[in-house]
Amino acid sequence: MSDFIDQPQHRGGVGYYNKLPARTYTDDGSTWSVNNSKGIFAFVQLVPNVELVEEAGDVRCDGGTNNFGPMGFHEWDEALQVCNCGSSDKPYALTGNHALLFSSLEYIDVALGNPDCGGTIVYIESSDEGAELEMVKVWPSASARTLQEVLRLLLEWEIAGELFDSTEPMADIAKQMIIGLGMTEEIKTWIWDNVPPNKVQLFLEGNTNAQEPTEPPDITGTIVEPWLLDLIQRSAGIGFMPTGA
Repeated sequence: MSDFIDQPQHRGGVGYYNKLPARTYTDDGSTWSVNNSKGIFAFVQLVPNVELVEEAGDVRCDGGTNNFGPMGFHEWDEALQVCNCGSSDKPYALTGNHALLFSSLEYIDVALGNPDCGGTIVYIESSDEGAELEMVKVWPSASARTLQEVLRLLLEWEIAGELFDSTEPMADIAKQMIIGLGMTEEIKTWIWDNVPPNKVQLFLEGNTNAQEPTEPPDITGTIVEPWLLDLIQRSAGIGFMPTGA
């Protein structure tokens, strides 16, 4: 198994998903800037048989195709006229989110995960920088600039469910994904010991700066690198996760 640095570094390439350290890559006349100031990773639920819905003239490529599809955790209660996050505004139908409009997406793909894992981690780049920032900072606290931080968030949400009786949907999805992705105790230990506390833990500790986590370390040469590389290379793409319906 090779390292991240030996993988394609262009946007969407396996090597691009390791956002640290910052670097510039040029190939065939195109230059890519790889850093953690652009783009976000988010763990999300996989919705079976994504409906074909139009929003502002846009539709999802996996809509109406009997596929599992990634969807944000915001859900609208039509009877109560409220989102499960407490907002009185409807989330966007195509993203399951209040900040991220589908038409603003410049790039989206599955970084790792599949239906058997209980969820997936997607990588997104938006033309709306403010939307990216809001995704990182606000509920459901499932997004970050790097994979390392999202792995930490999975562990923190699992703890929130098991020790603090959280009924948030993120806690259940995180628990399923940790098992489904084959996160060993050794990998968990590396994440706990090396990736700084993120939003969920900081909030539970009463930290007033819970939305401003410390930048994580590079994963190059660690026990996490070969595990992640294998998962990324085996992950199913959007529109290629049939439900069999």
